[in-house]
Amino acid sequence: MPTGLSYWEKESFFYNHDAIIIGSGIVVLNAAIHLQKLVPSLKMAIPEKGFIPTDANTKNAGFTCFGSISEPIEREEITGIHRACSTYWKTLKGPSQTYNLLGDNTIDY
Repeated sequence: MPTGLSYWEKESFFYNHDAIIIGSGIVVLNAAIHLQKLVPSLKMAIPEKGFIPTDANTKNAGFTCFGSISEPIEREEITGIHRACSTYWKTLKGPSQTYNLLGDNTIDY
């Protein structure tokens, strides 16, 4: 254990965790939410390298929206109509699940 840490730092960062999940991106937080639902008593830490999330967390809206009409058209041409429709559904369904889980106040919608 590093030296020179306060009691709070030692207790909060180095002990009493059943799981440590690295990063605070949408995929990682989703995994943490599902893990917490499976094991409600689980004590988790979710460290993030920066003050606020960066990287794909703030840049990759493709998980939750269509960037342009050309994207779904190209996907249909490449994967076929059935797989493209499945992807469209997931793209539409994902944000509503997040919204239902977190609500207006948390999302600041």
